[in-house]
Amino acid sequence: MLEHYSASTAGAPAHSNSITTVAEEAQTAWDNADGQAIGLIQLTMKDHVLHKVDTLVVAAEADAVDHHTMTWWTKTQTEYRTISPSQVFNLIKQALNFHLDGLKHPHPQLDALEGIYME
Repeated sequence: MLEHYSASTAGAPAHSNSITTVAEEAQTAWDNADGQAIGLIQLTMKDHVLHKVDTLVVAAEADAVDHHTMTWWTKTQTEYRTISPSQVFNLIKQALNFHLDGLKHPHPQLDALEGIYME
C-alpha cells in the first residue's frame, strides 16, 4: 500500500502523528498493566521474600527507572523454584539446635528463630 506524504512533514507519512499517539497510548497501557502485575506479585510475597527478590531485581535492572514484571518473575522463580534436601536439612538443624541464652535479651533471639522459620 502506498503512503500519502505531506509536504509539510518533510517525507514523513501523513498519518505518523496518529500512529505515534496510538503507540504512546499502547505503551502507557502496557506500563500500567505491568505496574499492576508487579504490585500483585509483591502483595502475595512475605516480607523477607519481597525484600530478597526486590534486592535481586534492583541489582539486575540497576539503570531502569521501572522494574519489569518479567524480571520479578524470573528472579522469584530462580531464587525459590526448588529447595534442595540439604537446604531443608540445614533449616531443620538450625531450628532443632536453637536455644534461648538466658544472659541475653530474648527479643533478638526470637527474631532469629522466626527468621529460620520464614526461610
